[in-house]
Amino acid sequence: MNKDTIRVCHVVNSVGPTSIPADIAIELQQSTNIQVGILSWFDITEFENMECIEVHSANPPQTTIGINRSTAIRVHDIFTEYDIIHTHHPHSGSLSKLLALHADNKIITTEHNNHKAYSRKGLVLNGLTNIIPDAVTCVSRSVYDSFQSWEKSIVNKGDVHVIYNGVKDVRLSLNTNWSAYDYCNISRDEYLIGIGAMHTEQKAHDVLIKAVAELLDKEYKVNLLITGTGPLQDSLKRLVVNEGIENNVHFLGLIDQNKLYRLLAELDVYSMPSRWEGYCVGVAEAMALGTPCVLSDIKTFKEVYDNCALYHSVDNPCELASTIEQLLSDKNLRENLSMRASELIRSQYNLNDVATQYESLYMDIC
Repeated sequence: MNKDTIRVCHVVNSVGPTSIPADIAIELQQSTNIQVGILSWFDITEFENMECIEVHSANPPQTTIGINRSTAIRVHDIFTEYDIIHTHHPHSGSLSKLLALHADNKIITTEHNNHKAYSRKGLVLNGLTNIIPDAVTCVSRSVYDSFQSWEKSIVNKGDVHVIYNGVKDVRLSLNTNWSAYDYCNISRDEYLIGIGAMHTEQKAHDVLIKAVAELLDKEYKVNLLITGTGPLQDSLKRLVVNEGIENNVHFLGLIDQNKLYRLLAELDVYSMPSRWEGYCVGVAEAMALGTPCVLSDIKTFKEVYDNCALYHSVDNPCELASTIEQLLSDKNLRENLSMRASELIRSQYNLNDVATQYESLYMDIC
């Protein structure tokens, strides 16, 4: 390896097929002169092109905080192999910022979510350790705006950068014969509405389920496809039963990326009724495939996706149902949104540009 090569270790809580930091790390490794590794504090699940980079495990103890003396020594030793430590998640990030400081690394931290999502302890630990990094990046302006005043006072505003997330060319992954229609036994003359996200309060699946119930009451032939898992999954399934729409709602769990992209391409509408967001890569992936999107009217979505989607008020299933109905009943509107959205992602939110921006930042701080 050239002595001038910058070596960067991306630190995450866990890593797997849907890990955005892993996508960024792989793109950096493949399209820039940066030498990249990943340290996963907890779980490691195989992901695409994993063989291209070195993946480390912190091997933490089975405790709440996930660190003891041997973990600290191991992580410190791993960090000495790198020039820059780039953290992505509050828990592993806070610990790593402290250890990287002791290892004399340059440090970058990326804030991926609105800070409303953080617990009080997580917010305090993350905020206090943000005095350490040489640079703080946010995946949208609204993420920085979500910092509390004391958090903003800790970081030097000149060291805060907005680098939006991006997606790879997901069209290249449509190489499977799998179909959501066949898998869920749905007639092809029925509409498909989808959402892909962790089942948490943030993502507001309950709002979408109630909206679909309204559409079914109006005799629209719609099916809701829900991918992912999460702590609210059982309560969401109970809500589906209570609404009496269990024959039209399909919980698909975790599916591999090729099937996910095929599903997104088959959808008539992708809905993300989030209560708050940092960026939401799922929306960008749907748009990249030309799928019309209906999003909650929150600052992040308007900032990132602007006029490339339709919007509804937060926590308003009636308005969401009406907005989906508007889209389903207007083919020209669907086609116009599809064209604008796919062009937006290709021109502004592609993964190669994201990697280039991080490469430039790494070179600036080294």
